[in-house]
Amino acid sequence: MGKHTLLCEDQDTKAVSENPVTQVVGLIPAWNEEESIAGTIESLLKQSSPLDRIVVVVNNTTDDTAAVAERAGAEVIIMDDNVHKKAGALNYGLDALEKYLDESAAILVMDADTRVDPVFVKVAVDTIGQSDFIGGVSSIFVGRQSDSILGRMQEMEYYRYRREIHRRGDRAFVLSGTASLIRWSALRRIKRERNRGKLLPKGSSYYDVVSLTEDNELTLALLTLGYQCPAPGVVSVTDVMDDVKSLYHQRKRWYLGAIDNL
Repeated sequence: MGKHTLLCEDQDTKAVSENPVTQVVGLIPAWNEEESIAGTIESLLKQSSPLDRIVVVVNNTTDDTAAVAERAGAEVIIMDDNVHKKAGALNYGLDALEKYLDESAAILVMDADTRVDPVFVKVAVDTIGQSDFIGGVSSIFVGRQSDSILGRMQEMEYYRYRREIHRRGDRAFVLSGTASLIRWSALRRIKRERNRGKLLPKGSSYYDVVSLTEDNELTLALLTLGYQCPAPGVVSVTDVMDDVKSLYHQRKRWYLGAIDNL
């Protein structure tokens, strides 16, 4: 990743983007998230810079996620049969939105159990506006308050991660799936390059459906194509694992996914 970042820094970046973002769409994949989805949507409705649309892709759900999301103020897309989990839901949503999006659009990809600071959209749009070589802007995730020792340890871990990103010049290791704003033009370019299968691994859509960690893989794809991926410090609050089994499965997926992507 360091080599990619140096390539980006060596480019003749512009002080101001020639293609500033003028359209922002929130895209939230949701699987059995009836307890948290309303809070996630509320955090987007409270943004100081309003979004143009908020879309929830409800996939393989057996609870009332769709109804709760609609009542909370989002548009709902139902995806009944999704074998590719989160990446499949995101690709499905992006395909559905393609005709609506223009070249100046950016997609706020966000987890259904996360809330973002009210200024995230404004800060992210302003950051992307600094250069045409910025492909996406990541939030800095912190853990929700937990009453368990295990949860508190993850809160501290995420805080250390936040400090580490700041020390490396506010450059994201990963455009976090918790909440990141990504240029639509960059996503379209990724899809084209996946179809070609030369610069990027062969694929047919925006997100790699084979990867266990689709946000990490997408970040590597953006860096490979010469984009920068900053994290200007705006916070998203996400879930923590309160039991050892859940934490084990989460970290196993993270680490195996990162190794496979590399």
